[in-house]
Amino acid sequence: MLTDLPAELIPYSLETYTPHVGSDLEVQRGPEWVPLSLVAAEAKRGHEARAREKFSVVFAGGKDKPLIQGTHAFRHPVIGAFELFITPIIPQDRERHWYEAAINREN
Repeated sequence: MLTDLPAELIPYSLETYTPHVGSDLEVQRGPEWVPLSLVAAEAKRGHEARAREKFSVVFAGGKDKPLIQGTHAFRHPVIGAFELFITPIIPQDRERHWYEAAINREN
């Protein structure tokens, strides 16, 4: 359960992902787990009256097993298990499929 994690490991904070850019993780696709790479974790700006954290996390995976837009289960050797809503994005290269999760949460 996510609430059992230490605060620094709750997977909906930019600080959770930033140290792991460049690392590998897995995402569930039907009955199988497929590899992805965590390629970016970036803060986003916005016009807010309240304190909010906005950031995006970008993943890249093989061309042979594309993912659809939606909520997927992930697992990372350090971050652990979590779920994110991802959207396919324009690829940065033709070798892989690229996906983004946009997070907007109150601090």
